[in-house]
Amino acid sequence: MEGSSITINFLKSQCSVDSRKILKTKRVVNVNDVILDQPVIGLPMRLQEKIQEMEVREVKLVIQKKLFKSDLNSNNGRFSIPIQQIQHDARDFLLEREEHYLTVREGEGKIQKLAGISVSVLDPSLKLYNMCFKKWKMEHTQVHNITSGWNNLVRNNSLKANVTVQLWSFRSNNNRLCFALVKI
Repeated sequence: MEGSSITINFLKSQCSVDSRKILKTKRVVNVNDVILDQPVIGLPMRLQEKIQEMEVREVKLVIQKKLFKSDLNSNNGRFSIPIQQIQHDARDFLLEREEHYLTVREGEGKIQKLAGISVSVLDPSLKLYNMCFKKWKMEHTQVHNITSGWNNLVRNNSLKANVTVQLWSFRSNNNRLCFALVKI
């Protein structure tokens, strides 16, 4: 439909900060000028069409992995993204200020938790979820995780262990960090 646009209402954040508020300066982007430079290879056509409707930019494949039981366990409530498995071309999917904010802890005394960044996630059926993106330091490595709403996405899409998925990152026209999960 020529001249039409889609408005995406981002849900109230369950994280401490909205990724759009991390920027030091506000950039104004004319949404008519935002286009995908070229189709991203491997991105399903249906998802390409959806993100073009959303007028996004900086589309990058972050990770392709098999889902583990730990990704699907409702007690864990998270999708893990081991930093060493992030695609080389996508290592810069976070803004410097976002990367810094992922190290911030909130709370008093011994009960401090990672703040996290509010992100939007498109599921395989193109439903939009509001989730939280965090970075956990493990004993010998670091892992990004998508939390707060992950269990709903798993349940609504009947995700199973050993299914291969891709996680794509992109920026909305207001610079919000977003992801899309694709079943392979």
